[in-house]
Amino acid sequence: MEKTKKTTARKPKLDLDTVYQRVLNTLVRLQPRDLTYSKISRFTGVPRPTLYYYFGNTVENLVSEAVRYGTKVFLQLYEVAEDDSAPDWKTLQHKRMVRSLRLLRQHPWSAGLYLRYRNDAGTVGKTIREVEKHYLQEVARLWKKMHGKAADPDVLKYSGALKLGLFFALASDEGLKVPQKDEDLERWAREISGHMSAAMQLQLKG
Repeated sequence: MEKTKKTTARKPKLDLDTVYQRVLNTLVRLQPRDLTYSKISRFTGVPRPTLYYYFGNTVENLVSEAVRYGTKVFLQLYEVAEDDSAPDWKTLQHKRMVRSLRLLRQHPWSAGLYLRYRNDAGTVGKTIREVEKHYLQEVARLWKKMHGKAADPDVLKYSGALKLGLFFALASDEGLKVPQKDEDLERWAREISGHMSAAMQLQLKG
């Protein structure tokens, strides 16, 4: 008597980075409440059963994971290991600014997404703020590692606000445009990161 072979369902392959990026690009134009699995399937080219398999029955799970991914990309949390090897703060800020500008050139949704939903009261805003808190902890850790003492948290926020001001201009409809030539991008990064580094010398208290 021939034995019946057991068959196991194979997990459908999914390029999560691409799915997340397309969802995030959509969130710049639509509200989270407007997204359905049918729409996401159409935007991403991923069958609905595959989306259900990975993220369950609610679109909120997928949106939350996409926003978490996008915020980490935007804040460069995936590159923290590289930042640990920077010789000084000015070099660190320059490297991060170069990456930021290249990111905005490659993924124009990133600044708009962050600025649109940063203060949102729903799941999207909460997710962004959770990742942002982790980011600020990492920046404070890097400062202490390089200087042997804790940074003034208000000064850290002020320095970061200078960068956000640039992102706001880049994200606006009639704002600045990220340089397409690498030499121009490097010049921008050098100028802007220089001001951010100088901001860390401010005395905002007493």
